[in-house]
Amino acid sequence: MLIVEMILSREKSHFSAEDIHDELNDRRHVISLATIYNTLHEFSERRIIRTINILINKTIYDRDIGNHIHFIVEDTKLILDAFGKAVLKSPPICPAGMEIAYVDLALQLRF
Repeated sequence: MLIVEMILSREKSHFSAEDIHDELNDRRHVISLATIYNTLHEFSERRIIRTINILINKTIYDRDIGNHIHFIVEDTKLILDAFGKAVLKSPPICPAGMEIAYVDLALQLRF
């Protein structure tokens, strides 16, 4: 239940399992990182949150499960939502029997 509260009470939409783990530790709650990963994986499977794999060696989760674009700041790896509508004018053709489940587009930014 604590993990659910942490996800819902977060100001930021994007977070990692380590972020949740650190915040729980700061509040003196001891929950293993494996338990947090398992919980986030289950939430992602049930489409309560979305897994976004746009960083190498780090899984980020997003409370916003709708199609949208992310900006990634190159130096800091900060992830920001891009507001506005993005339209694929010509989506790629899927293999037979398959369809696009969702669009996950990330644009790299630098200063």
